Amino acid sequence: MNSKLRAMLAAVVIAVAGLMLSAAVAFANITSWDVNQCSQLNLQNPHISSDPRWGVLVKSQWECDLWPATVHLDTAYTGAWLWVCPSTGPDDENWITSNCTYKGGCFAPVNFPFNGGNIGTLWFPCNGAHTSGTGYWVACTQWYSSGPNGNGQYFLTFSNYIWINAP
Repeated sequence: MNSKLRAMLAAVVIAVAGLMLSAAVAFANITSWDVNQCSQLNLQNPHISSDPRWGVLVKSQWECDLWPATVHLDTAYTGAWLWVCPSTGPDDENWITSNCTYKGGCFAPVNFPFNGGNIGTLWFPCNGAHTSGTGYWVACTQWYSSGPNGNGQYFLTFSNYIWINAP
């Protein structure tokens, strides 16, 4: 095989492998399935809303494959939070609460009951306030499920830090 053909074949193999990997990443849940077969499907990066009333917001979704089950974001230790930071930092609650400015979130009562085949979607912050600020925005959620197999473990997830100037 001549070198030109080998180079073309190698490029095709690399392109196909890249597409397969990107599809796997795009459809992977961001948490593992818990005892009630509940999982957080995604946590978007903070972004400016297309509706100027909102400012910066985030969307996250959950699914449960055993029913009935409930995803809880409604206790003193669970919820969804949005922060703006002066720099990027670690995915660490202590660092974020010490170095960043809280911009909004969702707390009690936020629960998603699952009785078959649906997806729970949360846009936050939930308080209806316009979120603004300049810096590195980050979102985090902490949740657990209850259902046929009892209470699941707590999951804490973080978005990426995204530079946004939102007046």
